[in-house]
Amino acid sequence: MEIDPLFHVHVLSFDFSKSAQKKLLELWKKGNERDALYASKHEWTPRQFQLLIERYKKYQEPHYINKIMTNYKYITIQNTEYPSELKEIADPPLVLFYKGDIRHLNHPKCAIVGTRNCSDYGQRTTRVLGNEISHYFTIVSGLAKGIDAVAHQAALLNGQPTIAVIGTAIDIQYPKENRRLYQSIQSSGLIVSEIPPFTKTEPFFFIMRNRIISGLSKGVLVTECGVKSGALKTANFALEQNRDVFTVPGSIFSKSSEGCNHLLKLGAKCVCSAHDVLSEFDIHIDRSLTKHPSHKAISEASEPSIELTDADRAILDHLHHDSPLHIDQIIELSGLPITQVLQLLTVLEMKSMVMQHPGTYYTKK
Repeated sequence: MEIDPLFHVHVLSFDFSKSAQKKLLELWKKGNERDALYASKHEWTPRQFQLLIERYKKYQEPHYINKIMTNYKYITIQNTEYPSELKEIADPPLVLFYKGDIRHLNHPKCAIVGTRNCSDYGQRTTRVLGNEISHYFTIVSGLAKGIDAVAHQAALLNGQPTIAVIGTAIDIQYPKENRRLYQSIQSSGLIVSEIPPFTKTEPFFFIMRNRIISGLSKGVLVTECGVKSGALKTANFALEQNRDVFTVPGSIFSKSSEGCNHLLKLGAKCVCSAHDVLSEFDIHIDRSLTKHPSHKAISEASEPSIELTDADRAILDHLHHDSPLHIDQIIELSGLPITQVLQLLTVLEMKSMVMQHPGTYYTKK
């Protein structure tokens, strides 16, 4: 089976430096790559050489190659579908594995990222901003719990695609709280990863993927994050890649906003509405596109409507005032599709009938 040399080099060295990958590609071009690899032992550190040999043996097995070619889709940096923005960064991945519609990679994109341990304020601002921005840009995020999940959901609620860049192999649905969201994005958007299939997840993979989130995007919006959040690393990558960085100001008393306030000190663009992001790209908001209300409508939604549909009741009947229920439990108990549940919960929240808590838990209000 003839396989692109870029694929071989990538699966062997996806977490190596670009100079190391270039050296490996030269070895592959010489032919008889096994002998060339062993002959180059002195050019690698002991750990690098150990990894190269382990991975080479693994991916030479017909079982692995056949399974990848049968069950996984990928593009290389030389394919026309590979996004031009990502080619511009210093260390673009040679290969991207994906699930979903690859054409979304070549739409205008904006990243929305933030902390996993988000507050109600962070969720609310992400939902409102993501709602409007998703009409003009495909939202890119990392499918982590917290702000990332809310950003993806905001796009799906509008019937818009969203792109998840994950820090695991493409077939691993992580974290478990977002498995249903993973499946929805796969159906309506795109999931990408540079991590080869059958690779054990390492913590530093999540830092690696952050450069792809920013590299794909025209700008990066950080809606809430602390000083140790991975979202700050995404913002730093964006600055290195000459991307626009936006952030939402937060309370000086909130640990969850320390990172955002720090970005403001560094010169990030302050965002108090979607206009603050879109105007940087000469985009004017068409209010007729907004499917659910923004700032004014949210503040005016203090009087709940007494008109409830059967679907509304299917959700409310399972919620309690003092015992939060996770989104996955609500979906299972109501028997409704995830996109419908997300839409209904948003409307019910605006009617002040439900309250969302960190971690996508809900109670009656």
